[in-house]
Amino acid sequence: MKKNIILLLFLTSVGLFSAAEKPLISNGKSEGVIVIPANPNPVEEFAAQELQTYLRKITDVTLPVVKGKTTTRTGFKLGRASGITFGKDAQPDSWRSRLNNGFLEIAGADGPGKETDTRNPAGTLFGVYSYLQNSLGVRWLWPGEDGEYIPRKTELSLEAMSPSEFRHRLKAACPNQPGNPELFRWYRRAMHYRENQRELHAGKLQGHAFLFWPARYGKTHPEWFALINGVRNTAKRTTMCVSNPELQDEIVRRWYEIQSKSERPLVVNIKENDHQMRCECETCRSWDGPDDRGPTGRYFRYKNVSERYCRFAMEVWKRASKLRPDAQVSFFAYHGNVYAPRKVKLNEHCLVALVPDLPFPRIPEHTKFLRQEYDLWKASGAQLILRPNYFLGGYVMPELWYDEYADEFKYLCKLGITGLRIDGGSGNFAANGLNRYVMARLAQDPSLNAEALKEEYVACFGPAAPAVRDYLDFWHKYTKDNARRINDLWLHTPSQWYFHGWLYAVWCYKIFPEMVLIQGRAMLDKAAQLAAGDKAAAKKVAFLRSGLEHAILTSHTSAVIADPKATKQEKWDALKKLRAFRSKLPPFSYGSYQCWAAEKRWAIDGVRLEKMRNVPVNPGVKTYDEAE
Repeated sequence: MKKNIILLLFLTSVGLFSAAEKPLISNGKSEGVIVIPANPNPVEEFAAQELQTYLRKITDVTLPVVKGKTTTRTGFKLGRASGITFGKDAQPDSWRSRLNNGFLEIAGADGPGKETDTRNPAGTLFGVYSYLQNSLGVRWLWPGEDGEYIPRKTELSLEAMSPSEFRHRLKAACPNQPGNPELFRWYRRAMHYRENQRELHAGKLQGHAFLFWPARYGKTHPEWFALINGVRNTAKRTTMCVSNPELQDEIVRRWYEIQSKSERPLVVNIKENDHQMRCECETCRSWDGPDDRGPTGRYFRYKNVSERYCRFAMEVWKRASKLRPDAQVSFFAYHGNVYAPRKVKLNEHCLVALVPDLPFPRIPEHTKFLRQEYDLWKASGAQLILRPNYFLGGYVMPELWYDEYADEFKYLCKLGITGLRIDGGSGNFAANGLNRYVMARLAQDPSLNAEALKEEYVACFGPAAPAVRDYLDFWHKYTKDNARRINDLWLHTPSQWYFHGWLYAVWCYKIFPEMVLIQGRAMLDKAAQLAAGDKAAAKKVAFLRSGLEHAILTSHTSAVIADPKATKQEKWDALKKLRAFRSKLPPFSYGSYQCWAAEKRWAIDGVRLEKMRNVPVNPGVKTYDEAE
């Protein structure tokens, strides 16, 4: 009897071992399925579609998607079909996985809404993306199929995921572009773009709060607006008289009117309008501290008003907290209030979005200044998020500073930032897309190493990887070696700072001269030779080449327009040639908006392009007038 039991246990264990070791997919065949609930929510349904699509790309096998129960004994179970449960307190977008009775089960804390609604939790989808990325090696370098890296396999076995569960440490968001589904999908896949944990402000405006106030209150309450040179400025572009108690009351009244109709907490938005002017009334000035200022024209040309705006935040919060003890206020550390308060003490109900406008590549003095302010913002007691404009910069040049961004991001993560909201991450993937790739992967997991991510990116070029590494390293070194020269150039422009990169077109011929850019051709020629037998790798190399040739022609155009000896016709011819070239570039090679914002400052015969009518610049942007 004892021998029979031992034999039975042995045979059972052999059977389990064989089932676990049997490949799910082998030589174009599989008995597996993808199981989702009988009534799947949109996230579960789309997660199944994505898993099915990429398994087909990897193995040429299409696993059926089954709703409800199945008699099949292997495959995947997603979402609620897995039996994995999440409590009410589960972090939105978190996910868990396990190997269970022949199935790899992946489930997340999902919401019932549309998958494309980034405020709707999508944990199951992010679990699937993590499986594709970390277990199967899929990569998303830039939007579109040519930007995908798909490791081909003839055999695929089910293995436990590592990690087996995940909770995102940060909120991570970027400009939502519903009209550009491929770009949106890239951010979802590569960055795990998610906003459900992001603070939601009362009202329509989630950014600058007072854009519509001049039209609404300018005539009836001019005293709420900034006093400039003795006159209340109620024009469209203005700022507020933040010391005015009636203004503070109205802000809270409007917030509470909306809050009282909402089930979820709404934040009081007091983010000042995007203008450097600040109120000069006696009371506002009395709220100011010492007028210590930071480097570059972004900061040393304008008054330090940080104590004023921090006191404003606390005055508004005190009023709001009487109506709701959990009330929060949100404001930018931006312009003249980038500085952390030295006198005013904030608290955890203050949400501060850090907007550091000292770009990469950065010189050590600028890093020292910012980190001092970051440390003091942390000491103020406020909650912090990073809201950078860095990705507006770089123009169409191979300006690579991915490691500098990673260092800053990790420094802020150690200080406990709770979120990341990127502005400007919309284009130029062919020239400096490595910056965006590293940003996106770090948004998923801040513990990742920047150089390891660069190698991850490079490996996707297959046989061309050694030459592509040389190419990227060349521009990374050039960017770092020229950091002080580039910063000095910005310092000697009329604005005395880089102005979000919107002056880049005027000066790019000095930052990246045509003759320097041409050096990249030999490296990409070698990469193309190495990739000749690999169609997917060859397309990726060609994409980088499109970015290089675009940079060369753009630098040439910039030099022609800046040349006082060039004729008006020569300048127009250079512009037309650039536009014709751009019309043939692959999607996402460059960002048309960023080009328009920079190039409208080009001037011909002393007249800037933005002042001219019917000036063609970019495909899809017919004239500067229409673009603006």
